[in-house]
Amino acid sequence: MVSIRASFICTLLLAAGSGLGHGQGAGAIFVGSSIGGGLQPQALTNLPYSGTRKVTSVQKLANGVTITRTSSSKEARDSQGRTMSESKPMSLGEAPPEADFTHVIVMDPVAHTRLYWSNQVKQANLIHMPDLRQLAPPHSPSPVAVGLGGGEGSAAPVVIRRTPSQPRSRPEIHTEKLGGKLVGNVYAEGVRITTTIPIGMVGNDQPLVTTTETWTSPDLKLVVLSTNDDPRTGLRTEELIDLNRNEPPPSLFQVPAGYTIKEQGANQPQ
Repeated sequence: MVSIRASFICTLLLAAGSGLGHGQGAGAIFVGSSIGGGLQPQALTNLPYSGTRKVTSVQKLANGVTITRTSSSKEARDSQGRTMSESKPMSLGEAPPEADFTHVIVMDPVAHTRLYWSNQVKQANLIHMPDLRQLAPPHSPSPVAVGLGGGEGSAAPVVIRRTPSQPRSRPEIHTEKLGGKLVGNVYAEGVRITTTIPIGMVGNDQPLVTTTETWTSPDLKLVVLSTNDDPRTGLRTEELIDLNRNEPPPSLFQVPAGYTIKEQGANQPQ
């Protein structure tokens, strides 16, 4: 049980460190390397929301067996740009005892802190992160966060193809804009990335094609729907549901009563 929980915590931290990957940073935009090092979210102020991010993974085996895994996490962002994500392990079949395990991460881009705790240990960890803008050398550009939404005048679809000078094992990537549509009650703009892995790159005797779609609300600067279809792992879908655009309660970003708080610098061991 302990190893499962430890593995889950590591997964959550990696997911948060990836920043834009699935919106698990609760809508923040991240720059930096890792969650334990120089990770720092850029504040998105005056764009509050709260909701539930539902993840469904469906894998179909060669013998016809289908394996379905589901999970959900609560997330929120306040008008100051603070973000909160409360997650549980992904369930497989009947919920195991670990299903009661929750892990919370609060990122504060104004105070440059990362706060996290679980319901299994009555201790929260508060990590003071460096301000990356102050660490930038003179005359160098400030760290720039990558925007999530495409705007008007976006470039035409881009196709990256191999040239004779490139290795034959390099994947071929095709990116295309999908326009806009309503996802739930939110307008979102989509991007589809199709990656073709050539024969022999991963031991495959035929080309492998994976497709990723990301639908982003340009208003909220938030991924509201994403899918990843990979023949090796199956179809993974993430959707933000129960979206509420009102200011979330301040208590969501605060350590529960009865917890002790351990403070440390970004480079101190956790």
